Amino acid sequence: MFTGRVLTTIKRIPVLHRILACLVLPFSLGAFDREVLEKRAAAGDSGAQYQLAEALFWGTGGNQNLKQAAVWSRASAKQGNAKGEYRLAVQLILGQGIESNNENDKEGFEWLAKASEGLQKLADQGDHDAQHKLALLYLSGLIKGKEDNPYNIDGEKVVDLVKKAANGGNVSSQSRLGLIHRDGLAGKRSNEKSIEWLRKAADNGSAYAALEIWALFLQSKGELVKIEESRPYLKSAAEAGLAEAQYQYGIALGKSLLGEIDQEAGIEWVKKAAEQGLDSAQLLLGATLATDRILDQDLEKSFVWLSLASKSQSREIQAKATPALAGVRGQISPAKRLDLQQQVKKFKPKESIVTRNFGLGLQGAGSAITVPMRIDLLTALAHKGNVAAMGILGEFYRKSGKIGKSIDWFEMAAEKKNKDASAILARILLTGNNGKMEPDMTGGIKWLRKAAELGDVRSMNGLGEYIIKGEVKGIKPEEAVKWIKKAATNGLAGAQTNLGGIYIDGDLVEQDFAKAKQWFTMAAGQNYARAQSLLGQYYREGHEKGKPNFEEAIKWYRLAARQGEGPAQFALGMMHMDGDGVEQSFKDGYKWLKISQRYGMPGIGKSLARCAKELTPTEIRRADNEVEQFRAQNYYLPDAVAEKNAEPSGKPDIETLQFRANQGDADAQFQLGKRYAAGDGVKLDPVRSYKWFKLAQNSGHDKSEEELEKMIKAQGMKIKQVLAARKLVREFKPKDK
Repeated sequence: MFTGRVLTTIKRIPVLHRILACLVLPFSLGAFDREVLEKRAAAGDSGAQYQLAEALFWGTGGNQNLKQAAVWSRASAKQGNAKGEYRLAVQLILGQGIESNNENDKEGFEWLAKASEGLQKLADQGDHDAQHKLALLYLSGLIKGKEDNPYNIDGEKVVDLVKKAANGGNVSSQSRLGLIHRDGLAGKRSNEKSIEWLRKAADNGSAYAALEIWALFLQSKGELVKIEESRPYLKSAAEAGLAEAQYQYGIALGKSLLGEIDQEAGIEWVKKAAEQGLDSAQLLLGATLATDRILDQDLEKSFVWLSLASKSQSREIQAKATPALAGVRGQISPAKRLDLQQQVKKFKPKESIVTRNFGLGLQGAGSAITVPMRIDLLTALAHKGNVAAMGILGEFYRKSGKIGKSIDWFEMAAEKKNKDASAILARILLTGNNGKMEPDMTGGIKWLRKAAELGDVRSMNGLGEYIIKGEVKGIKPEEAVKWIKKAATNGLAGAQTNLGGIYIDGDLVEQDFAKAKQWFTMAAGQNYARAQSLLGQYYREGHEKGKPNFEEAIKWYRLAARQGEGPAQFALGMMHMDGDGVEQSFKDGYKWLKISQRYGMPGIGKSLARCAKELTPTEIRRADNEVEQFRAQNYYLPDAVAEKNAEPSGKPDIETLQFRANQGDADAQFQLGKRYAAGDGVKLDPVRSYKWFKLAQNSGHDKSEEELEKMIKAQGMKIKQVLAARKLVREFKPKDK
């Protein structure tokens, strides 16, 4: 039976690659006579020369000839046409229609620098083709830009330029804008706007947008796009020659998605895609020909197609093709296999223009080529003394695992008194690059001190911490207070917390509980979890007015516990167990103790056992379920002063709230509870309101219990509704990222 199980949905590929892929379509040249264009180009019209180069490059309005495209793009570029400069630069760098070598790479980058300036001017004047090309350059990080942030991948500019080009009729940008709205790269996600722009692009001839509409139908199971609308788009993309669309169209025919099942017609479309070199189609065609369920069995052709699929770059395709090929190989004589293997070696994909264009130009190169291009540009700039480029290179090589090169670049930048490079270099050396190499304490302290002296606030605090540990030779511990206080005064929550602890201990300064509270409160106001936990401890131990304030302690412990602070979670467990500041609850005590264990709190076995003795098996099971549902959230607001118990600002849309709530975000759960209680943006639903309020309460949200009680009274919830809501609470499982 023809099921197309090999690949029944459009492959999900990384966002960056999808951005590039959707910008692959050439700008629309409109109706023109190629001969007239050639005459104008030959007469020296730089605009016509560029248009002819573009037409030849993409095969628009006639034959495709990359070598001739290079000739005319060079002619246009020599006359200062920015778009001609762009096309020539891309062909030189990528070796498309021009020999690929170092000399051509160098010339290509020179033309690219000229092109970016001219394209910016044209884009500012409303040239939509220039806006489209400029978006590509910003997306790939190939525009020099500012000295302090060179060759930056500027997402905001990409979105702005794509919007302008799309509104001006550029089909590629219309397609891309659809994906921008779908992925939320321009703000909040909007499936409605995404589909609107994809329709425009598809209606204007984009086979890629047409295929994306079909993908939305498959992925949403008809919720976002109905099959009646998506079918014609899929067919048009397949008929245009797009290999992936042909493959999907074949599967759709074989699975009755386009009407009656027509497996023979379906496999013919799959064959078209296979002949273009699409590995998934080659696999399905080979597997089909290995049997006689759809077509007459043809083991020799099956062998060829499965052999090609087994050489796929996709491990998934390889894994499926290899055993299938082994099954066919045994049924063919060794002599015949040798002949067939020669056919495999000689196979050349018969790509259509629309499929071939997918891999052309800067956009078709993908990150495997554009990233090294960007690194080459940064390297050249760094060798000219640009400190920012040195830092970017240092970070790139660090993330790439080439720590030696990373340290070299950071040291070059640090030697030029760059505080950021000094701070990063210190962190690499002190931590041994997070345990991946032998730490260098001497070198690390050297650069940490340099970064602190240059004004890096975190380095000030870090230097103070190392002084207190006795890691900095020749400096008295009292010197640590100076550095930590300087960082705390500059608003660093970690330093404020450290300073509070110093005033509590009274070892390096005179003990002062009031000052300790002041610094803890400042850090806690930034939602810094450790400070919130220590503030809870401050109130619990009675440092305020000489007696414990359990209610205030509980408040701060809850805030810290929600952020995954183990000591705060442990303290909450003990206070629930002992009934300090809250109604005694061994179940809640057990829950928070077990959560604290998950977040690294040692030595809680005896306390946990004591709790468990007071609980029934059912209560333990329910508490364990709440433990499984808990997910810590990060509410830390660095360099900002947050209100105590501050909720996230603004009013997120329901889709965003649902997404966050399903990941275990207690604030989002609380807000959803309020929305369902009021029918705000959703249908009023006390059962769902109860569910979200209760989940938020279980995760430590301090306002949820009160709001839940108010909602139950206001809605007059019946026992049946409460039981249904509790069932939803028990069944909830967070969807981890």
